Amino acid sequence: MDTQTYLHHTFIISDGDFTDVVCEDCAVKFAEERGLEWRGGQAYNSFTEELEGSDAHAGDTPTYALGESDHPYSCCGYWLHTTLTEEGRRWVAEELSPEIAELYLG
Repeated sequence: MDTQTYLHHTFIISDGDFTDVVCEDCAVKFAEERGLEWRGGQAYNSFTEELEGSDAHAGDTPTYALGESDHPYSCCGYWLHTTLTEEGRRWVAEELSPEIAELYLG
């Protein structure tokens, strides 16, 4: 895999029974598999229209809406933009490659 040069945007998927943080490709695939109509283009301001009789939805989410995390999110081998707690910042500095840590810690 090539070195990652930016943090990928985060998307939320949910069907009423589960919720997950994923990359854009997985959010689009989730929507397609459930017959949801995708709106808004790519990344920012992208979401699915409500489907009558379904709790499923997918869409981009600002990281502040996710809250802080002790570990960064990843999907499909890519690190996703994540707001980190102090514990999370320490974990990133100690456990991730210097190139990826720099993306999070600037």
